Amino acid sequence: MTRGVSWAAVLALATVGCDDVPRTIATARPVSTDPANKSASQITPEKAPDKSDPKAVEVVAAAVAAHTGGKPALLQQFKTVQYVREGKIRPGGSAPTDQKWEVHAAWPDRFRIRAEMPGPSTGIAAWTDHGGWRKGGAIDKTPMTPAEFKDMQLESTGEWLLFLFPLTEPGAVLAPVAEVKVGDRPADGVRVWHPRLSDAIAYFDRETKLLVRLTYDGREGGRKVNKDVRVLGLKEFAGVKLPERTAYKIDGVEIAEWTTTAVEPKAQLDSKLFEEP
Repeated sequence: MTRGVSWAAVLALATVGCDDVPRTIATARPVSTDPANKSASQITPEKAPDKSDPKAVEVVAAAVAAHTGGKPALLQQFKTVQYVREGKIRPGGSAPTDQKWEVHAAWPDRFRIRAEMPGPSTGIAAWTDHGGWRKGGAIDKTPMTPAEFKDMQLESTGEWLLFLFPLTEPGAVLAPVAEVKVGDRPADGVRVWHPRLSDAIAYFDRETKLLVRLTYDGREGGRKVNKDVRVLGLKEFAGVKLPERTAYKIDGVEIAEWTTTAVEPKAQLDSKLFEEP
């Protein structure tokens, strides 16, 4: 894995040490310049209000009910989880590269990603609240730099919010945002502030109440970027409708398409997963 590139693309470059592997994300041509689409994905920095807005709380409650079949407690099982996703990564707008990720995560501060790529090649990144490490290609286990560690911590926002439960956490503060259209359908947005998340907005289809889009402040090489996730399809995992097919953009550039193939809640995870390759 290369230094200075966060996990949306870093695991695509796990064969670090090979001469033909790029070291940075090249500038790519944005796939959309629609001003309405761009403005809807931008997140203007704002101070969190003292308490949640009732309208936003209502939107989230309806969404949780729609995703869980009226059993909101089901979301709590995803605080410790193992999941698998398969798809294609386009680092720097280059040709798509097939990847398969196996992820172990424990809220709020533990993540491990094992990525398999053609070659064959395998990359691993893992971190806790105290730091992280990475391993890939010819490079043995290497501590993350402070910048890499910060990147990874902020990037986890996009993973956790796909499971919805952070929106219901006691420390979350919610506020409504202006309506947008996702495709040709109106969607209600809720901005969330939480100590463990970067600035983020979740959008829910007005009719179905289901999650259709997520935008959040991400990081690439220590630089703030906008991440935009479109939910293309949902599937029931462990009794909850969760995003199955997703498409990701970084600052308007298409970077990845994923299909989640398995989600398994766990009672606990072995601590060695976060300590050893």
